[in-house]
Amino acid sequence: MTRKQAAFVIVLNAIVSLIISVSVVLIAGRVWMREPPASPAQELERAAPTIYVVQEGDSLLAISLRFDVPIEDIMRANNITDPDVLFVGQELVIPISGLPTPTATETPPPTVTFTPSAGELKVIIGEVFSPGDYDDEMVVILNLGQPVLLEGWTLSDRQGNVYTFPAIFLEMGGGVRVHTRRGRNSAANLYWGLDEAVWGEEDEVATLRDGEGNVVDVCSLPR
Repeated sequence: MTRKQAAFVIVLNAIVSLIISVSVVLIAGRVWMREPPASPAQELERAAPTIYVVQEGDSLLAISLRFDVPIEDIMRANNITDPDVLFVGQELVIPISGLPTPTATETPPPTVTFTPSAGELKVIIGEVFSPGDYDDEMVVILNLGQPVLLEGWTLSDRQGNVYTFPAIFLEMGGGVRVHTRRGRNSAANLYWGLDEAVWGEEDEVATLRDGEGNVVDVCSLPR
């Protein structure tokens, strides 16, 4: 082998070694920069849905703005048909990552229509507080039976004053206060909006009726 041939072989080996070294460095850099795989606990945390418990004064719009999730997505995720019907303590699934796209074999969950049957409904007038005191008097309505929508129900006295309930939902064990005075309705407090006390008359009787006018409960106030 001549000197020229030997020099060519040395240069060629050097070029090959340089190419191999650069390739190794690039591959190692990519591996180092790659995000490490998530642990099983992290995967479960990512997959777990976000649950929000409705608080007094909440509205679906406020919850939507808080989590930056469209109202329609929250309604679909929780089978809600009326955006104005929420109750304190209700647990809502918040689809932070969006709703899953149904596959060809999947169908959307059905909308549940809740219809009370005989013997299951047990809504009562719990107590009338501070009768005759316009600022403080109120009637407490309690639900000791199945969940119920009070929309269209009425609360009346012997003088013909009638309060009609808005679309408010009572879970089993839940309750709502009906204040005589003016105020802003919430899931736990409703306001009749009258100008004077209702329950201060002698031998007063509070009557609760359902949406069809049937008497559900009667409460006689003490003399």
